[in-house]
Amino acid sequence: MLKKLIKYDLLWINKIMLIYFSISIIICILTRISSLNTSSSIGNIIYQILKGVSISCFASVLINSVIRVWVRFRNSIYKDESYLTHTLPISKNTLYNSKILSSIISILISLLVIIISFIIAFLNKDLINTIKIIFNNNSFIILGMILTVILEIIYMSYCGIMGILLGNSSNNNKILKSVFIGISLYFINTWYYIYNRIL
Repeated sequence: MLKKLIKYDLLWINKIMLIYFSISIIICILTRISSLNTSSSIGNIIYQILKGVSISCFASVLINSVIRVWVRFRNSIYKDESYLTHTLPISKNTLYNSKILSSIISILISLLVIIISFIIAFLNKDLINTIKIIFNNNSFIILGMILTVILEIIYMSYCGIMGILLGNSSNNNKILKSVFIGISLYFINTWYYIYNRIL
């Protein structure tokens, strides 16, 4: 049952995300094509514009993926769809585990699409050589930074889910309270970590 729940969550989340993935890849292909003709001023302007749009696409893919995770959680736990969800012959642990696992998988899929799009748009010999130099000198630090970014994004999505859970426990202003609690949890925990570990 856990696999089926994860499958349905992934289908719901990524059905719309496919549009964002496709747009991101198409823009990055256009960026790559335009990078071949930067000798003229017009060609260079077009390339710079498409480069900026590509970076915006990366941010859009990631942000929309996290938002889709939150919306799916809210709809299936608290909205009309929740009637069907709560009548399933499964434990609450299984239900919440499916939401957590599907959110992780969705975020990882989005990050994979961003990496593929980045490779399409920007990878060249100079960048490959730069990456090799960076990894040769500081491989553990770079891998640690990449892992930290991934965990930070997942943590951000969990703060939103926790905000939804706590916000919907009240009787009024549920959305406003959910947003406030989610943002507060994220910044309070981040500040606590910085204060105790770095300072």
